[in-house]
This record gives sequence, C-alpha cells and structure tokens, in this order.
Amino acid sequence: MTVQATEKLVTDLKVLAADTQELIRQTADQTGERVVAAREKARETIGNFQRSLQPMQDAVAMRTRRVNDYVHDKPWPVLTGIAVLAVLAGFVLGRR
Repeated sequence: MTVQATEKLVTDLKVLAADTQELIRQTADQTGERVVAAREKARETIGNFQRSLQPMQDAVAMRTRRVNDYVHDKPWPVLTGIAVLAVLAGFVLGRR
C-alpha cells in the first residue's frame, strides 16, 4: 500500500469514526434497552478502532519523515531519478 493510499485510508477512517461519534451523541436522548446496548457497543468499537489506528498513523508519519529526510539529504539522486523517469515517459508517450 502506498503512503498516499494509507494516508487517505487513515483520513477516511477518522471521518467515519467522527461521524459515528456524532450519531451516538445525536441519539443520546433515545431510550430503550436495545438502543443503549447498541450505543455502548458502538462506543466500545470506536475506542478499539481508534487505538488500532494509532500504529498505522505512526507508521505513515515515520515513512513520511524518512522520505523527507532522504530527499533533503540526497536531492541530486532523487532529481536524477525523476529526470530519467520523465525522459522515459516522454519517449514512450512520443512513440504513440
């Protein structure tokens, strides 16, 4: 999974968790045994989800720092690689 895909997944999951928490807040005045049980289960699930999401966030942050450090420490190899890819892409696309 790419860093961008992982970051998007983390963002989407955070939005889902926030929306679920908002739904729980909006149904707070609802009573009934089943509603209360469902609300508690949702709170527990969100708590577990948020705790399990943290390692993924940490991994994305670490990878992002590594890439940033590498690009700042060795800009010329990175620029050379990008230039080579651009030339190859131009060559391939120019042939069509």
